[in-house]
Amino acid sequence: MKKVIFTFMIIYVCGSLSSQKVDIDNFRVTISNAALPVNYVPLEDRTYSVKIGGNPDFIGANKEDEVVINGWDKVDKNAKLEIDITLGNL
Repeated sequence: MKKVIFTFMIIYVCGSLSSQKVDIDNFRVTISNAALPVNYVPLEDRTYSVKIGGNPDFIGANKEDEVVINGWDKVDKNAKLEIDITLGNL
């Protein structure tokens, strides 16, 4: 019986020594959004434009192309909906 208990204790100690600590940093990400109206938007008014600014380390080429609203047309000027995204440090 002592050998069985001793064996389990050795396995427990070896297992705890070989385990690794997990270091998860808490990052706070602030996301702000706007709820679109429930009312019907006429087809000619379904246009939007995107402007991305902020930290240049996070802004890559053509990030504006990654923002898509299905059923709406992306335009450069005179958009009915303007999306302004500011990227900051994490």
